[in-house]
Amino acid sequence: LPKLEGEPLQGGTASVKFVAGNEVVVTGSELMLARLVEGGLELSTRPIDVKDRANSFERNVELIVPPDIGVKSIEPKTLKVAVEIVLPQIESIPHPLTESNPSEQPQEAETNANEEEVKKTSSDVEKNDASSSEQKVE
Repeated sequence: LPKLEGEPLQGGTASVKFVAGNEVVVTGSELMLARLVEGGLELSTRPIDVKDRANSFERNVELIVPPDIGVKSIEPKTLKVAVEIVLPQIESIPHPLTESNPSEQPQEAETNANEEEVKKTSSDVEKNDASSSEQKVE
């Protein structure tokens, strides 16, 4: 698998996988091919930089073949990989427009109490007006 360099944004994690398979055709000496088949020699890719990345992405990565192993050619010269970036969950912060603040609740209760007083006062005024007009009528 390709090597990843750096760390994603906010301490996230990164993983990589081949998108369209990981098969290549290598041409070279019999000894070199035998070593490849037996697993004694691995091909690598250029590193993929994930430093400060926040989103997953796909990229073609170049294969690196050590110069002294006798490889004449390699096809394809690049492989497509998908890099998945996973960021840690961030706790939500209460916003004053969406959530009520406990310190504001007593003010609301106080406002409601004031509204009730005003209503009582208004009805008292209406009663006084009615009794005044009754007094005038007498």
